[in-house]
Amino acid sequence: MGPAASAEAGGNTLIVTRALSVAPGTTFDLNDNDLVLDYTGPSQLATIQGLINSARANGAWTGAGLTSGSARTNAQHNTTLGAMEATDYKSVYGASATFNGEALDDDAVLVKYTYYGDTDFNGGVNFDDYSRTDSGFSTPKTGWMNGDFDGSGAVNFDDYSLIDNAFNTWDSVAPRGGGDPDLIELAQMAHFNEAYMWHFIDWNAEHYGVYYTPEDFFPDGVPW
Repeated sequence: MGPAASAEAGGNTLIVTRALSVAPGTTFDLNDNDLVLDYTGPSQLATIQGLINSARANGAWTGAGLTSGSARTNAQHNTTLGAMEATDYKSVYGASATFNGEALDDDAVLVKYTYYGDTDFNGGVNFDDYSRTDSGFSTPKTGWMNGDFDGSGAVNFDDYSLIDNAFNTWDSVAPRGGGDPDLIELAQMAHFNEAYMWHFIDWNAEHYGVYYTPEDFFPDGVPW
């Protein structure tokens, strides 16, 4: 597998293009940058999501497609490339919303390097993201904004594991041992029960080598 192209990590770059093609067996590496695909004709979201899914390779980021070297080398395993339609983005921020300062029409796919769970592309994980994920799970819906963070086509336990890991390791919101206690407690009490907590601990240990304890979530004691 060889690289087709790459954007320099740390460049804080927004790539705007009217077409995106990644040859089979190659990658386009966004690293920690963002992209706008301003398409004409039918939506290109499914195509872009397919390229991300292929490259993501269930979280290893070893496949061909639209990849992120920054996500692959992130020791916290809490970042990814999220993709949504401009119309979804505008449903949150208004019809005149810009993305990284770029004006948007309705026929565009936005790709952002961000945390798993950042449903609204605001750069973090908070209660609003959990609310959208809960709605996506119960309705059910699909798509990044509705909580399908791994692009599987459904919102399920894997997506909750991804958002929870990001929430508990995101420096600006809830680093382990820090963060806003009220916000942390609100999310934890709303989304954890004892069985789920242990499943989350076991899943992260198995998949990511991240070893949580109940005290990481409930420093004042598990409430069951």
